[in-house]
Amino acid sequence: VRCVQETGLIALVSTLAVLGLFVGLSYNEQESSRVIDESTFANIHEVRTQHFFLNLTVNFDTKTLSGSNTLTLQSQTRRLQQVILDAYHLEIKQVVDQNFNMLDYEHVTPTSDQKDLGQYLVIYLREPAKRGEIFNITIFYSTAKEQDTISWLEPEQTAGGKYPYLYSQCESILCRQVAPLQDTPAVKATYSAVIRTPKALRPFLSANETDSYEDEDFRYSSFRNDIPIPSYLFAIVVGRLEERQVGKRTAVITEAEQIDECAKELEDLEQMVTILEDYIGYPYVWGAYKIVVLPPSFPVGGMENPLLTFASPSIIVGDKSNVAVAIHEIAHSWTGNLVTNRNWNNFWVNEGFTRFLERKGAEVFSGKEYVLLDEVASYPEFTAAIRQFGNTTFSSLEPHFDGRSPDDAFSTIPYEKGYFLLKYIASLVGEDHFQGILRNWISSNAFGTVTTSDFKSHLRREMWQRLGFRGLQQFYSIDFKTWIQQPGEAPITLMPGSPLVEEAKQLAREYIKLGGESSPEDYQKFRKLFMKAQVIFLDELLDNKQALTRKIVERIEQDFSDLLLNIKQCELIMRFLRLAIITNYNEKNELLSQYMGSIGRMRYTQPVFQELIDNGKKDLAIEVFNRHRSFYHPLARRAFESIIYA
Repeated sequence: VRCVQETGLIALVSTLAVLGLFVGLSYNEQESSRVIDESTFANIHEVRTQHFFLNLTVNFDTKTLSGSNTLTLQSQTRRLQQVILDAYHLEIKQVVDQNFNMLDYEHVTPTSDQKDLGQYLVIYLREPAKRGEIFNITIFYSTAKEQDTISWLEPEQTAGGKYPYLYSQCESILCRQVAPLQDTPAVKATYSAVIRTPKALRPFLSANETDSYEDEDFRYSSFRNDIPIPSYLFAIVVGRLEERQVGKRTAVITEAEQIDECAKELEDLEQMVTILEDYIGYPYVWGAYKIVVLPPSFPVGGMENPLLTFASPSIIVGDKSNVAVAIHEIAHSWTGNLVTNRNWNNFWVNEGFTRFLERKGAEVFSGKEYVLLDEVASYPEFTAAIRQFGNTTFSSLEPHFDGRSPDDAFSTIPYEKGYFLLKYIASLVGEDHFQGILRNWISSNAFGTVTTSDFKSHLRREMWQRLGFRGLQQFYSIDFKTWIQQPGEAPITLMPGSPLVEEAKQLAREYIKLGGESSPEDYQKFRKLFMKAQVIFLDELLDNKQALTRKIVERIEQDFSDLLLNIKQCELIMRFLRLAIITNYNEKNELLSQYMGSIGRMRYTQPVFQELIDNGKKDLAIEVFNRHRSFYHPLARRAFESIIYA
């Protein structure tokens, strides 16, 4: 009896200690997150946006959007006297309240240490708003011609060549250049819009179209999104566009000249949505899933705008080998769009989780071997980003911006390092338990915003409930400080070996050993490898660049020119051009320039500029950059300039 009583007492004391840890840790974490988002000027602790309504005219002649934004706001304080909104590169014309009374305002340019965050608009209320009071403010404005959010394309920059085109890219803090609003992921709001465009062009937004009509010159399109989203997920594209259904819930949008090719390449979208929906165990709440294949200047692989995913044309190669981007963007429908990072310091909570879901979906869609190859093929880009940022917070999962734009820290680090953290946790608790933990994470935080601290609290609770004290021991064994705050590579990667990986690497070593005098006996097996394995082959050559000669590169080109020189297959040609740079294969410089003017996606262009600089070819880098400068998106231009002129 005494033994039982003592055991019960020990259990009780241990349980109380655990509960004390829960309370203490939660309190400390909350205390450390008083500043909700350092990248916004908006007074979101005092007032929150509930809804915004855009009434805009698209003017291709002046390259501006003009009209108004009506915000429905709710006071969060007892006596709200002013509303502060992010508003950059905007011409503010008038501000009125819901009774059409003119409101005083100031458009402020901040001090130099915050200049990357743009400007802000201070609006003074006629009467203070009480806590909980809901009211409207309308701002009449136009965008500036020189700004970074909207890309205005001339007809010759499109596939059709006859009509102009525009698309937006608001992530991370660029929506403040489209409209005055609370430009922060901490605030989610519904929105509606009426967009006036030239009659021949059709607009799409990250919202459902509810009405459309035309007059003699213009098209008027109405949109509404009743699911609250952060401002960075606002999106607009306008062009001579065609939409084609490829599944029950899925559709592809692009120019008519490309619709057949794109629809064929992306015909499996419905299957991808279903695979992820089944794994996550939470319904796809957005209704339709539509993907727009944009012109080639788009700077990233994809952008997960709800109801209107944007994708680079680099994913369309003819053999579906690059459509994993679509799986990634679909996964964002849950992690990112539904459960959103509260600020950009916690960006990994969007991207690490989405990379994890992407690879879980890819296991079903393409097989486990494909996922392993993808991990290995993606690792050099991850380590290159670690080297680029060095011993700074930008190579951690908790970057600090200190007035700089979050875009300055953009890399694969939050994707891959975040993924490896989640994979490590899954290895501790088991795949089934971790799937359940993820499902509960999404269901309990749907439509909300989260931070690393929220995930740690959720994980601690789930591991306790599922595994008891063993789960708590496992939880406290995770060195979160190193994983989250420490710069550098992931502490643990858990990448098992693969015969296909070794086969690809061995083939590269054989080419080096033969010195270009001949080809390996079984060199044709390269053609039978997964594209990801072909990438690993080329990366193995790049990893052994000291042993490379021009003769070796010429031999590889001779054997596989149809694959390596295909401008559509960016994964391969980008790496081949880097080999040409390293070995002074200067006859490929014109091909290099042609390639660099054909694709604006930073993942496939930034490494080429870096290789030119690393190999003492700054003059060529400047020549190529200047030749194609007007083609590149502003985000890409800044990234390239930081490499070339560092």
